Amino acid sequence: MKKSLIYILALSAGLFSCEPYKDIHESADNDIQLKRDNDAIPASTTISEDDTVFSTIESAQNGVPSILNSTYQSNQYTNNKIIEVTYSVGTLVEEPAFNAPYYTNEDDYKKYNSEICYNNDIWNKIALNEALSTITFTSDDYKLTGDNYGNFGYYDDEAGEYPDGVSVENVIDAKISFILKTNYSGQSTIGNELTVEYQFYNNGTKTPVKRTYAFEASSNCYYAFTSLEKAELAMPAILDSIYTSEDEAFLIMTSYKVAIDFVDGTTMEDDLLIETMHTPYSKGADGFEVYSGNPSLYMLLAEDYDAMGAPGKYNNFSSSILPENYLPTFVISKFPYAQEGDEIQFIYKYYAGGDLGTIDQSMSYTMGSNWNQSAPILASTNVDKFKYKYDESTWKVSLAAVITLTQADYDLTGDGKYGNFGYYDNVAGEYPEGTPVDNILDAKINHILTVNYPELNKADQEVSVFFQYYDNGTNTVSKPYIYNGETANWDVQ
Repeated sequence: MKKSLIYILALSAGLFSCEPYKDIHESADNDIQLKRDNDAIPASTTISEDDTVFSTIESAQNGVPSILNSTYQSNQYTNNKIIEVTYSVGTLVEEPAFNAPYYTNEDDYKKYNSEICYNNDIWNKIALNEALSTITFTSDDYKLTGDNYGNFGYYDDEAGEYPDGVSVENVIDAKISFILKTNYSGQSTIGNELTVEYQFYNNGTKTPVKRTYAFEASSNCYYAFTSLEKAELAMPAILDSIYTSEDEAFLIMTSYKVAIDFVDGTTMEDDLLIETMHTPYSKGADGFEVYSGNPSLYMLLAEDYDAMGAPGKYNNFSSSILPENYLPTFVISKFPYAQEGDEIQFIYKYYAGGDLGTIDQSMSYTMGSNWNQSAPILASTNVDKFKYKYDESTWKVSLAAVITLTQADYDLTGDGKYGNFGYYDNVAGEYPEGTPVDNILDAKINHILTVNYPELNKADQEVSVFFQYYDNGTNTVSKPYIYNGETANWDVQ
């Protein structure tokens, strides 16, 4: 009886004790994966100029860490690891200096008497008066506003847009004013009042509703140049007055409005067509003038990104929204009458990520049998390299020297036979024999650095030493050191 009880208890203990082992195995597996991710990070890498070309070394040193963070799975094992990065520094061909686009404002237009007002008499809702003449809307009236079910609805009885793009306080009132002005123009005289009866849909039923309206005088004003010629004369002077302190020549794109069909100081309501112009101006010794160089320049603005779809979400391109996937189609629609040999250089915003954020880039297309990308072409590109150390969860610029131990180095410490150090060195002991040390491996590397690399023996010099390490197999590992000028010793960082 006692033996049976003991057996049952033992079996139960075995069943309930498997969960801790599972946790241990999962922890070990996770640890192995972290080590694999760290081991996958190379000692050196190259950022292709096809991916990124930095304008300056400083911008590279700021931007490379974000690229490393997104490329490699770094973790606690990566701490103090150093990677040498080779990258390109260059300038895009024929990319002149340019400022952010200048958007004209009301003050700019006022200087050139470009306030444009037009008649916009309207039927305004007033208190209900059933004693007035009543107009009952017909199906033709509803169809005029696109309400083909012969009614207005609860969804119209609120603020919104009518027509599209025009904000109104109440959509029903805006629709009724439009119907009265169009289908009942004989009633549209200043001061006239009348009552309108219409069908109103709510909760599945239609009911007749009455509202009273008065026809009142009104006018709208907006700001725009009254001709392209006036804009071309005004813009250089406007820019000169704003950028008076700019000495060096630069290019700037401008955005302004022009009223089309403006005749004799009046603009009919149906002719309120506004063009947004994007003209590059170049500042020279005599002030601003329209840039006429080659290639022609065009800076993408918000409406252009919107027209292309996905880029309009943030008004920029990125590594996931590549400009070359959108600009070839855009250039066809934007310049449908281009001739062979025409060249357009697009200046656009590009999100480069991390510390770089959104930067300006450009791309050119030349017209042949079709539009073909002709730039960016890199002129006098320099290849540079810099080291980065993983520290405090990110990559940082490092001035450390990187050394990979050679056969001669192992020979110096008596480890030349196998060309590695081992777990048996990573302990306190003696090196050289008879000299007690806290760690044999560190003492050997100190010896190597002092004798074989004398040029590095200077105060505060950092070094990352890569060596072969045996522990259930041989792996390449690294360890960081810094030279202590007072003790003439390499201290572990």
